Amino acid sequence: MRQEVVPVPLHDQVIIRRVDPTAISPGGIFIPQSAQSQQQEGEIIAVGPGKFAEFRLCVATPEDWPIGEEFMAKHARIEQFVIPMSVKPGDRVLFSKYAGADVKVRGKEYTILREDAIHCIFTTVDAPQELVSA
Repeated sequence: MRQEVVPVPLHDQVIIRRVDPTAISPGGIFIPQSAQSQQQEGEIIAVGPGKFAEFRLCVATPEDWPIGEEFMAKHARIEQFVIPMSVKPGDRVLFSKYAGADVKVRGKEYTILREDAIHCIFTTVDAPQELVSA
């Protein structure tokens, strides 16, 4: 059996394959490669499990004030959890132009970036009549 090396993102990182820029403008004008800017649109290939977070939880009564480090060490409880990702593999997204790191794995180019660098997910919906051009 042949094994393949694949990148697996950690924490709140995502791996994106950039969508090839179109060579023709909406008006039908050909755009040369040198004039095309770096694409900000891509397809998510893989996502990490989510962002790790923790907070200290402490319930104190008025008699306990002022709360010092000694009290917190005895009575505080540290809660740890993972904030789940809001994107999934296959989503088409728009992200910050210079965000992340461009990497090449086995001849394929990917961009690795944090989830908070993603601005929106493209989805198909019925457009309101005022948005539809005549």
